[in-house]
Amino acid sequence: MPLGGGMNKNTTFIFLSLFLFLGSLGVEGSIQKSLFNVLHYNVKELDSKKIRERDQSLKRAIDLLKEIPFDILSLNEIQYDFPGVPYERFKTEGQNLTLIGKWMGSSFKNWFQLFHPGNTGFNARKRGDGTYFPDLKKRAARRYADPVNFGVFPGQYATGGISRFPVKEVNYIHKIAWKDAFPKRRLSYYKDAHGNPLPEDMPLFDKVFIHAILDVEGQELHLILLHTVPSFNFGNPNSVNIVRNSDQLRFLKSYLEGKKLGFENSREGLPLNAPFIVMGDLNIDYRDSKKEGAFVMKSLLESENIKGLKVNHTYESEGVTKKPNKLLLDYILYGGQGLSLNKGGVYGLPSGKVNLGCKKPRLPMPGKILISYKKRGKSCFLEMNKTYFLAKKASDHFPLYAQFSLEKEL
Repeated sequence: MPLGGGMNKNTTFIFLSLFLFLGSLGVEGSIQKSLFNVLHYNVKELDSKKIRERDQSLKRAIDLLKEIPFDILSLNEIQYDFPGVPYERFKTEGQNLTLIGKWMGSSFKNWFQLFHPGNTGFNARKRGDGTYFPDLKKRAARRYADPVNFGVFPGQYATGGISRFPVKEVNYIHKIAWKDAFPKRRLSYYKDAHGNPLPEDMPLFDKVFIHAILDVEGQELHLILLHTVPSFNFGNPNSVNIVRNSDQLRFLKSYLEGKKLGFENSREGLPLNAPFIVMGDLNIDYRDSKKEGAFVMKSLLESENIKGLKVNHTYESEGVTKKPNKLLLDYILYGGQGLSLNKGGVYGLPSGKVNLGCKKPRLPMPGKILISYKKRGKSCFLEMNKTYFLAKKASDHFPLYAQFSLEKEL
């Protein structure tokens, strides 16, 4: 540097380069930012038979999953496989999630898994030949189903997840007795599906509540996966489902708020300000003012420290030609320091339906598909988005996706 003068151009360039280099090393004041994508999908009764035979519904679901980028995947209604369940020919245990990853492609081979059986189906009875009913298609199956946690065989309707990011710690919560978590809830008012009193040690969760801590490029992210009990009584006026759903959601809210939970030997919920994401079919539309769980869900979404991905609906009743029943049942919740939502939505929506009438149809527009149906003996036609049609054929739920940023100051 010349005496009595400023820096020349070469010196300025050297200092600027040094500043940028030090910043890239993470000196004080710089920000580490990680972008990642999450995906939640209720795949609808994906059992061992469908997975091993790669049936049409599985193929459609996997085709959808391949179209949506994700680093973390949440799946509901995938069977946790046990030997001999529901058929004797099945010999594996806990491998169904691995098989789904295999069908999706080799890139998922070394991803980290979250998979554990819940309580569903563990009180189901075997038939006279020593086997379980494989589904509820036969009327007699309901007599053999688990009257407390539903399901016709152990491991049915499980929850699973896979992650590109390493799992540092995981806690599978499913053994908590309902009376210990919520002692004021008078379970004696309710009956099981067979009309019997509920067991004293009835678990709060019919499935499983998964809490994992992921290492997202050096930052901790708390991931919660769950699938609550349906908030419907299925014809049993004394069903416990509606209040069980609301108490499962109350447990979630307390957990996210870091409160001490009301049962012995419990851990506290999330650490204060810890970044978190919750994904799952919570089986309640917060807009349904007649359900107790809707008020809990609404309080979750209105909480100061808990946010939710804003979508209109995630479930549609079956069929593509008639007007479907639409509900918002699946949610992505998030919060905590440094975590922000970039974008998200429901994959497969909108439907893009156009009624073309009953005359000879034109060719479908790009990205569209034609569906024919009968009306008063005539062939009529609907045009709709191809992704909507594929999603409807794969499940009665649509995939829910989001992209997040996780930042921390170095």
